[in-house]
Order: sequence, then structure tokens, then C-alpha cells
Amino acid sequence: MRIVERSSSRAFWITPGGGVEEGESDTDALARELHEETGIAKIPVGPLVWTRDFTFSWEGVTYRQVERFYWLKVTSFRAKPTALQGNIEVTSFDTLRWWTVAEIAEASETFAPLDLAEQIIHLRAGGPQPLPVALGR
Repeated sequence: MRIVERSSSRAFWITPGGGVEEGESDTDALARELHEETGIAKIPVGPLVWTRDFTFSWEGVTYRQVERFYWLKVTSFRAKPTALQGNIEVTSFDTLRWWTVAEIAEASETFAPLDLAEQIIHLRAGGPQPLPVALGR
């Protein structure tokens, strides 16, 4: 998902996901967010593979996110948001597309995390580790 900070035109590609609502498990939140942001429903959620504790500024507000990335295997489908939530998500959303790992590695675009292609390559080569890997920026 490409998001754009309207005040500065900074743009990033981020993976689908979002906040956990009251009473939701991480995996329930992931399933809900995947449906809202990509339109995919009822996808089996694999193991937790990465974590990231990240603080950033967006539209003049500082945020801290504690992120969890899960291994998912998805068949090809046309991604289309069904329910973007909240002012920031609605005003920041720019476009949605699937990337191959090679495309990510060669792109001049900015991805979050910054080393996304490298992390995917390591994950594919070695599979999920017994404990999730802590990522940097």
C-alpha cells in the first residue's frame, strides 16, 4: 500500500495491517485489516516472523508503532480496499499493488521496513525462525 504525507509529499510503500481493536487478537486484527485494505477474506495466518518497534512523525504528529509481521501465502487476486478507516488512513492512502521481491529490491521507491526485500529473501531462504526476528527501520 502506498501512502503519501500530503504536507510534504513523502511517500512510502507499507505492508497491509493496522491497529488491534479492543478484544481482538493479533491474528483477528490482521484478518480484519487485510480485508479492509486489500479485500482478501478468510486467509490462513501463518507464524509471526518479524517484529518492529518504530517511532515516526506523520503530518506533524509523532507515532510509535509496535508491529508484528506474519507469514502469509496468498494466491493471486486483484487487491482493492473495502473499508479504509480513520482520517489518517483515508487521507494518506494513494494506491495499492503487489510487488515481486525482485521489483522491491530494484525499486527507487521507499518501503517500510527499509530493508523489506532483504528480509523477505532471508525469510524465503531459511523459513520462519523459532522466534520472530526484530527488524530495524
